[in-house]
Amino acid sequence: MSLKPAPDGVRLLKQMRDTVEALFVRRAPVRQLLLTLELRVKLEEQVLLPALLDCGLPRSTMVTYERDWKAMRDLAAQAQVAHACAAREEAVLCALEGVATLHFAELDRLIERYRGELDREALGHDIQALLHRWQDELASTGDIEDEECDPVGLPPR
Repeated sequence: MSLKPAPDGVRLLKQMRDTVEALFVRRAPVRQLLLTLELRVKLEEQVLLPALLDCGLPRSTMVTYERDWKAMRDLAAQAQVAHACAAREEAVLCALEGVATLHFAELDRLIERYRGELDREALGHDIQALLHRWQDELASTGDIEDEECDPVGLPPR
């Protein structure tokens, strides 16, 4: 019996970033784009940044990323209601794309800085576990659980 090699967590995050960027470029349906971006942000919050903190990233640095996450979520919320006006939706999506692009570039620099200390294999396992859980949630409910708004273990709102 052979064990499957552990995935490289940094590579998985890069693939997801590339997917988000491609969705922006081809102006994919808003729901698909926003859900993919939200999944990436949740992976950063729940897996990547905690791993970087374990590598020595100063906790004070988190403020920047929390601000980016809030800005992206605020813009995503606006994009969901802006669909009635194509020009407004396009403007909101352009702003969201700009924030996401800058955010991803900064995270790439951080990952590079902590390259030697980051356990890419453990990161990959954690990412895959969350992605499998979210895949099951999407299949059963059409959405992913919002840990801040929904009680753990109950379906999303």
